[in-house]
Amino acid sequence: MKDQTGSLRGRSVALLVLAGLLAGLLAGVPAAAEPPASFRDRAWTWGYVIPGKLPGPVPFVFPDGSSCSLETAAEYLGTPNVVLMNAKWAEPGHLERLTSCRRVLCAIQVHDAAGAAKLSALSKKHPNIVGAMIDDFYPVEAKEGILPVEVLKATYTALKSANPALKLYVVRYTTTKDEALIPYLPYFDVVNLWSGSGTREGMWPNMEDRVEKLAQVTGKPIVIGLYLHNYQAPRPDNWKTMAPWTWTKVMPMDMLQDQQLKTTDLLRKGKIEGFILLQNGWLDYETHRPQMQWTKDYLDWLFQTQTIRKPSQEKN
Repeated sequence: MKDQTGSLRGRSVALLVLAGLLAGLLAGVPAAAEPPASFRDRAWTWGYVIPGKLPGPVPFVFPDGSSCSLETAAEYLGTPNVVLMNAKWAEPGHLERLTSCRRVLCAIQVHDAAGAAKLSALSKKHPNIVGAMIDDFYPVEAKEGILPVEVLKATYTALKSANPALKLYVVRYTTTKDEALIPYLPYFDVVNLWSGSGTREGMWPNMEDRVEKLAQVTGKPIVIGLYLHNYQAPRPDNWKTMAPWTWTKVMPMDMLQDQQLKTTDLLRKGKIEGFILLQNGWLDYETHRPQMQWTKDYLDWLFQTQTIRKPSQEKN
């Protein structure tokens, strides 16, 4: 015969726990994002929400814009996470389109502590916001001169003001010097590393060594960036007289495959935390269709064939 008193006590405890969780949600406390549990969870799509009518303008996609908004691209590629680069991410029609995404990073400027604080507060309303991305972080290399450490510190502190769990990602390239980051190490959390070369020989043969060096210098998690369009292609001599980006083309298939296969290898070895695909604006271009279809087919295979076990399960 069951002990009814004990059963009631157990139910009461369970109800109290549930009530506590609901109270936290009602109080606006953001739910903590779960750690990545599979290769799919480690994949991101980078780009822009198209808030108005379609097709619409997308930065760095020229000349006709795109009908593929960020949320559409993420669903097509099967990546649960997105990097939202719209500068006006707080305006209606942006974050609302990404409610089905598991994790969202929003673009901020290195000098914009006020924007970082705004994003921190907004993460209470949108708990899938897990951090911010500073694109092209050149604290030493920029023409404006060396970035004072206090500037990044202020932005970093503001980002965590309402939600200490948020992480700050910074974009770096294989051609930049890792040592330049040393003074800034306390004030960012993750490095997003992109190849600085637009040639097959220069991009991926030595990527593992490059990742290991960056990890050794910074001690930070690394997320690799993968181009779907060859933005790093060498510029022609007359590029200044040409319309923006018209000298760049879709990533050649051999280079596209090189970068994805090498990145998968680094992910399997535990040397990187994940990867980001750039960008949504090209997905609906016929010129890019073979590369997009290869990428989707590869990711479908990758995500569905990797057995992920918790450490406690590895002994079984």
